[in-house]
Amino acid sequence: MSIKNLKDQEIISQISEYEGKENLLIENIENCTIKIPFVVKSVYIKNIKNSKLYVSAVMGATFIDSAESTEIYLASHQIRIHNSKSTNFYL
Repeated sequence: MSIKNLKDQEIISQISEYEGKENLLIENIENCTIKIPFVVKSVYIKNIKNSKLYVSAVMGATFIDSAESTEIYLASHQIRIHNSKSTNFYL
């Protein structure tokens, strides 16, 4: 499942959008609120700015690259963070 190239939006994903998929990709997001209210296997987050991201639970790993001025709320088995600044993580 991919959530890409969004600006100034609020997204609440439905489990039907994720069914049958392994990964969740969130990329190129600015000034958005994104809510994932169901369990996913793994998450890849890249280039997110001035946003809020809520992920209920990740069974595997979460990879975060280039998060800036963002709030990320998630529960994950493993979290890897690279090239991020001014970002608050609530684990």
